[in-house]
Amino acid sequence: MTRTKFSNGKKAMKRTKKPVKWNTKRPQQAFDYAFLGATDDRMAELMDVSVQTIDYWKRTKPEFKRMLDKGRGQANARVARSLYEVAIGYSHPDTVILSNRVKIYDENGRVVEEHTEPLIVPIIKYYKPDAWAALKILTIKERILWADVQKTELTSNINLNIKKIDFAAFSDEELRSLKNMGMKQLQIPEDGTRSN
Repeated sequence: MTRTKFSNGKKAMKRTKKPVKWNTKRPQQAFDYAFLGATDDRMAELMDVSVQTIDYWKRTKPEFKRMLDKGRGQANARVARSLYEVAIGYSHPDTVILSNRVKIYDENGRVVEEHTEPLIVPIIKYYKPDAWAALKILTIKERILWADVQKTELTSNINLNIKKIDFAAFSDEELRSLKNMGMKQLQIPEDGTRSN
């Protein structure tokens, strides 16, 4: 057995055989921590076990793995739903509290009492669509149409072998530029002039 230290200073035992500290509350803990966005490292620290133990439980405890995946899935779904709402715009009921000045008059029209009281007004708060969120969703869902950059990967080596280029159509300035770019293998005349 070897000892490992967590960031909080506690020591945990790394065992090569059976993991430590399993109990029936672990699946619910896995769900809760995963829902809150905990990584496996952070979860191990919170459960006071090693990361290897978390990995072992994921492989051997189906309920633990299921609850872990469920927590992460639900958290991701909430974030995706929120991003979608921001992208298309949304509204929700809200209230505004205003100060209302109250005056009480006598029969002659003079103010006899004056005070302020809160006035609660129900409203609908509206948030306009956000272009960045909409573009983010579209680049994920429709990458070919909306992505800023499209990657092209070559799976084999390509050798381009140019035997002869007719430099007659190039100007002297273009020839000098090609030479300066390091294209000496194209046999551009040293003096930069064309030989016909």
